Amino acid sequence: MRKLRISLWLVAAGVIISGPLSVSGAAFASAAGTYNFVVNGNPSGTMTISSAGTWSDSWTNGTVDSGTWKKNYMMQIMLKVTISSGGDVGCVFHGRLNKTGISTAAKPGRYVCPSDVNKWYAVTTTSG
Repeated sequence: MRKLRISLWLVAAGVIISGPLSVSGAAFASAAGTYNFVVNGNPSGTMTISSAGTWSDSWTNGTVDSGTWKKNYMMQIMLKVTISSGGDVGCVFHGRLNKTGISTAAKPGRYVCPSDVNKWYAVTTTSG
C-alpha cells in the first residue's frame, strides 16, 4: 500500500508541476517590453526590458537606472541596477512574470536596496 500511495503522489505532483509550467511558458516566454512600475503603492516610472539581458528605467523623480536581468524557468525575474543617476547601484528588483506584467498589486515583488526593502510591481504597456 505504501508504494501505491507514493506512486500516486508522484504522478499527481508531476501533473501539477508540469501543467502550469508548460502553459505559463508559452503565454509569456519573454520579459522584453515596456512597463509602468509601482513602488510601495506609488506610480514610480517606466521600465524597458530588452531581450538581450539588459534593462533601463526612468523614475518620476528624474532618476535613471540601467542594468542586467535574468529569468528562470519558474518565471521569476531579477533586475540588477548596475548604473544609476540617483545612487541605486546594487539595488535589485525581484518579481514573477505574469500575463499583465511583473508581480501584481495583490502579490508584489521585492525591490531590495542596501538600505531598505520595498514592494513593487509592473504593468506591461508593450511587449517585445
